[in-house]
Amino acid sequence: MRLFYNLFLFSLLVISSLTTVAQESDRSFGRRIGIIGGYNFVGITKADQLNTSNTNGFLVGGFLAPGGRGSIGYRTEVLFSRQGYNYTSGATDGKVQLDYLILPQFMNIRITKFLNLQVGTQVNFLLSSKANDSTKTTGVDGVVNKVNEYYNKYGISMAGGVEVYPFKGLIIGGRFTANITPINASSFTGTIPDFIPSSEKLKNNLVQLYAGYRF
Repeated sequence: MRLFYNLFLFSLLVISSLTTVAQESDRSFGRRIGIIGGYNFVGITKADQLNTSNTNGFLVGGFLAPGGRGSIGYRTEVLFSRQGYNYTSGATDGKVQLDYLILPQFMNIRITKFLNLQVGTQVNFLLSSKANDSTKTTGVDGVVNKVNEYYNKYGISMAGGVEVYPFKGLIIGGRFTANITPINASSFTGTIPDFIPSSEKLKNNLVQLYAGYRF
């Protein structure tokens, strides 16, 4: 909860900076800024060796929509997103937590004043990672911190979604994102840990549900 609170404050600072930029520009293009927060439903593909299962996380951040012409507009976002996966490898169960700074770039397609479609790409920067495991036979738990070396520091995803605006500045949205690049690194030193497959390239698929407010 404290982490979420700190991230929310960070989002407000980002929005404050975006507001300054927006105020210095021409106001004739329907420019909007806002904040969003929501839930990640995370699935992993290409993970047969690990026998992964879905896990959940959250997202929080802000956006700047500089406007556009006609029914087409654009939007830039800055998001913190918690992702990861559960896994089973031999006699070991565990969970991997991956925290990302995500920079989406969307094209907005206005259907009505209450509904927008979104399509675009995003760049993902790995901030931190953590893995924990437990041995089925003994029940002993362990935590492995600082496992960034096993994961790519950045990646690219495709994303698409829909937003509705039911009342004033309220936003309710959902989107699907799919990694183009794998999340696990192709090379690293030392023994391969249980939470990393020996030959497969893991990829994230996310369903994100969120709410927010635009100003």
